[in-house]
Amino acid sequence: MLIQPNIKARRLGYIKLMLLFLEKDSGKRELPLRFAHFATQSDDKLSSYKDWHGQIFLDKNPRKSATPYVKLAESLDLIKKRNNSYSLSEHYPFQYESSPFKLYSEERMWFLNLFLRHDPIGLFLVFVMIENKTSYLWLRDNHDAITLELVDRLPYNHFLTSTLNLLASNTDNKLAKSSFFLPRLHWYYDLELLQLEYSITKSKTESLSAIGLDTPGIKLKRQITQVFDELDTMDKSEFVKRMRLLSKISIFDV
Repeated sequence: MLIQPNIKARRLGYIKLMLLFLEKDSGKRELPLRFAHFATQSDDKLSSYKDWHGQIFLDKNPRKSATPYVKLAESLDLIKKRNNSYSLSEHYPFQYESSPFKLYSEERMWFLNLFLRHDPIGLFLVFVMIENKTSYLWLRDNHDAITLELVDRLPYNHFLTSTLNLLASNTDNKLAKSSFFLPRLHWYYDLELLQLEYSITKSKTESLSAIGLDTPGIKLKRQITQVFDELDTMDKSEFVKRMRLLSKISIFDV
């Protein structure tokens, strides 16, 4: 219902690459290290993509650089680990195209279905909180208040109450909040649900400054708002059912 991604796991193209890699190389040990060497062969494709954040690097500690993506693939039930070796739980249903990072509409729908199945609370909360041209700092700094406001409107024993309280209590520091938001914002950016804007800080570093809704994101936001309006009447099974039904709606133009 709510996965806990590492802040570094931001590019869905690496998940695509990992599944394609394991098609030919499953059952061997040291997947993070071997995958790091494989993934960096696509560095030129990432450099020409719209966003490079979450890049896997070979220098210093390639195993550590790739591990967040291995963990994310596990959380999405795409790969399974046994005796320290990995194999596929689910095959990537599409052919490799010119760039692993550019996702076509069918691929975007496939990834959205994964998040609707395995991370519906995370997706729900992000889209409840985002309005068009939301400041990232506002989103990060008001996360707790919005989460607790949602708790207040739910019945005492609602299935989401304990999860939301735990989420608020675990986000006392900026890193924890960033770990909740930044991976998801970039996933949804890869899916062309969101638009991200960057600015240059005083220290000459690039920083995410604003989030907007892309056209498919506006459609998804509209549907999630309907779920939100009826949330206090739903039990867990109904919430899961309503979120998964979003996969039946024409979010992306095919």
